[in-house]
Amino acid sequence: MIRFNPIIAIGLLGLIAIGVVMLMIGKSPDEAAREFMTALSKGDVAKLTHMSYLPDPERPIDEQWRETVEQKAKNYVFAWQLQGSEKISDDEAVVKVMIVEYRGPELHENDVANLPLTKRDGDWKVDIRSLSRTFFPGLPR
Repeated sequence: MIRFNPIIAIGLLGLIAIGVVMLMIGKSPDEAAREFMTALSKGDVAKLTHMSYLPDPERPIDEQWRETVEQKAKNYVFAWQLQGSEKISDDEAVVKVMIVEYRGPELHENDVANLPLTKRDGDWKVDIRSLSRTFFPGLPR
């Protein structure tokens, strides 16, 4: 015989409600920036292509990212750290990222760079065209 426990039922409904709210909210600009920077550090062309916003690219974005990670920045070694974010509007945000380049035996700490994000089709994407060319070698255009 199974007993109905209202506390367990309320708890399950609460978990379902939290899940639905989390799906509706989506990821934050910080989470999107972290995901993009992780893909950049791993050279994950598929993820970089998915997370890039580039209107009217010169060539397909996936080809450009592949060329960037396999040729132009093949030996570029770096570490990164998020330094905070600012939501400009519901569809625009800027995440500050500090990049440390490894050049031989020395570390070269860059200034904190702005990673511009724009919301497209409900997902935060990095606005590649607004990203400084000094941010990463050979960015798609």
